[in-house]
Amino acid sequence: MIVRHGAQLGTASSARPIQVVLFDAFDTLVSPRIAPHLQYAEEAVKAGLQVDEQRMASAFKQAFKTLSAEHPLYGKHTSLSGPRAWWSLLIKQTMLTSGLDPSSVNRVLPRLTTNILDRFSSREAYRLSGTSDAEVLETLKSLRAISVQSSLATNSDSAILLACRDLGLSAYINLNTDVGEDERAAATLSYDIGYEKPDARFFKEAVRRAWSTHRRDSSSSSSLTEEEKAAATLYVGDDFAQDIVGATQAGLQAAWINRGNKTVDTASQRSLPSFYQVDSLLDIVDVVRGSRHTSQQIE
Repeated sequence: MIVRHGAQLGTASSARPIQVVLFDAFDTLVSPRIAPHLQYAEEAVKAGLQVDEQRMASAFKQAFKTLSAEHPLYGKHTSLSGPRAWWSLLIKQTMLTSGLDPSSVNRVLPRLTTNILDRFSSREAYRLSGTSDAEVLETLKSLRAISVQSSLATNSDSAILLACRDLGLSAYINLNTDVGEDERAAATLSYDIGYEKPDARFFKEAVRRAWSTHRRDSSSSSSLTEEEKAAATLYVGDDFAQDIVGATQAGLQAAWINRGNKTVDTASQRSLPSFYQVDSLLDIVDVVRGSRHTSQQIE
């Protein structure tokens, strides 16, 4: 089902046909098979630790919040050497905060850390989002069939790309981050570019990167301004504040994938000129087709 909120037909963004679709990763294209703290608990048990799952849940949430504040963007601009160091610290703090014996944790920590990091770089930790794998795969396949560039633009480091490859997504979208390495639109990761959603600079850089490989031989796309390229780009995500508000304020069109019937306050909705709401990724194909039909009517 597609719902269009606050549509103002005749504005530049609503009249421009969608040519590029950017996807959030987490709970949009891929989702954890079980909650991350439970996966941490499973690996801890395998390593010989006795775990309380409820305490692990609280510890994971606390450690994630603390590290995100102390070392934002996986420590890109702080003293950490990179994402792996950030996640390693998260694993250690989660285990210790959950009340496990420090000496026992330190004894198994190197192996435990490797096992958790390997797990979250693969299909062992993630599945394709939606009611079935077909929701994601058919959506990407259908967009490609109507000559729409699709790409990943998400708050993450490169581990998510490994998981997406393991789930078979590289057959449908470019999971390389180097612009020009593939004729398809390059993936955009917050760690690489130094900005994260909902910062407008994240979305603008994602648009720039996507359009740098979009129809290189097309004179029509090369003549568009940056604002026009953003207006012809649809961002799809599940987090209303980060994905929908962020993308819309940066000049993109936005589609909120709301599989769980989540609600947002009316004021937040009214603050945006327009956005789509869908309950399946398969609806995105119709959103794109509809944007082209509407554009032709307005012209």
